[in-house]
Amino acid sequence: MNTLLQRALDLWAALTRALDSLQPLAALAARLYLAQVFSSRD
Repeated sequence: MNTLLQRALDLWAALTRALDSLQPLAALAARLYLAQVFSSRD
């Protein structure tokens, strides 16, 4: 049971590291989306 919990925690840690590394890219994508929305307003 302890091994299962450790594997789950390791998976969770890997997932959070991956999401943290994608945060700057997501922020850039959000800025580009907002720029597109506001530039296409007529």
